[in-house]
Amino acid sequence: MALFNGLPVERFFEEISAGDCPPNVVDTVLDCLDSGSIERILTARGRHRPFYFVEISLSGDLERRLQIFEDGTLLSRVDQMRESELPHTVKSTVTDFLDAGARFDTADHVLTSDSEEFHVELDLGDDLDLHLFLDERGVLLRQHEVGDY
Repeated sequence: MALFNGLPVERFFEEISAGDCPPNVVDTVLDCLDSGSIERILTARGRHRPFYFVEISLSGDLERRLQIFEDGTLLSRVDQMRESELPHTVKSTVTDFLDAGARFDTADHVLTSDSEEFHVELDLGDDLDLHLFLDERGVLLRQHEVGDY
């Protein structure tokens, strides 16, 4: 389930077709599509201007999520990743946690106009997850534990 500000996107967005999107949004989606296919497009007004949330299915059951302004400006691109796809620098930091008994759950590569991060979720057992936020050099920026109920 896709989230926006920690809540299901359906609470904020209306589903639309690609034909209902402005041409600039379509161009940005096509630039980011690679070999994937559009799963759904949602729209909402944010800070008094429309923006679009696009889910793209990639090969191997992976997903890409885009947030795009009406003028085609890409706000963020989030690519799901497998553990084996993490850059060496990031994987090196994550391995320290795995060696301590955590299990890899999911990872996202998050690109915005001014940052690049890797968000890694580890299963600690006992209904507890550890979320790691790392930069492209593998530096741990922040972390927090979350109940997995």
